[in-house]
Amino acid sequence: MEIGQYHLWRYAGIDDDGEWLLYDENNNVIPARDKKDEDKAFVGNAIPKLIVAWDHTLTYKNWDLSVYLRSWIKYDIFNSINMHYGLSNVENQNVLKDAYTKNKHIKGEKELCDYWLEDSTFLKIDAIHIGYNLDLKKYHKWLDKARIYLTVRDVATFTKYSGLNPEVDINGLEPGFEWFKDIYPQTRRYTLGVQLTF
Repeated sequence: MEIGQYHLWRYAGIDDDGEWLLYDENNNVIPARDKKDEDKAFVGNAIPKLIVAWDHTLTYKNWDLSVYLRSWIKYDIFNSINMHYGLSNVENQNVLKDAYTKNKHIKGEKELCDYWLEDSTFLKIDAIHIGYNLDLKKYHKWLDKARIYLTVRDVATFTKYSGLNPEVDINGLEPGFEWFKDIYPQTRRYTLGVQLTF
């Protein structure tokens, strides 16, 4: 077992009645109703193999441009949002589109298995910052420079992960879960400003 691995039942398919099939401890396929704790296995890993960040700054005459990027590479997320809202047999609440597309063949109750584990490697453009500098000394005695800038944050995320945000908590005793309560999608933010130098 490695630090950060999940302890889950292993998905073995769906039977003709839409019920879950799992692997037991001897790798035999069993109905989910027959599962036992000892059938669980250590699978996947919530800890990225590599975390990188880099910042590019370009200047041209009075212009400057900065781009900040980050990436977490080779790790898994347990998509509890999909597990709770991705099946069509959930009553009295809205469900995801997957409930009637990807998971439409599943009729059984949700199972705590590696079916919900997803590769979550991502590349994020965290911020783009562009500015223009004006030299105002020849126009004003009391004002030296002005800088007009625009910053865009949470620009884009490139990932195959189907949940809301692949950047989940990877610390503590339960790393790598995207929980289904009290979460909201990230929004893109714009800041337009002026800096004055006297």
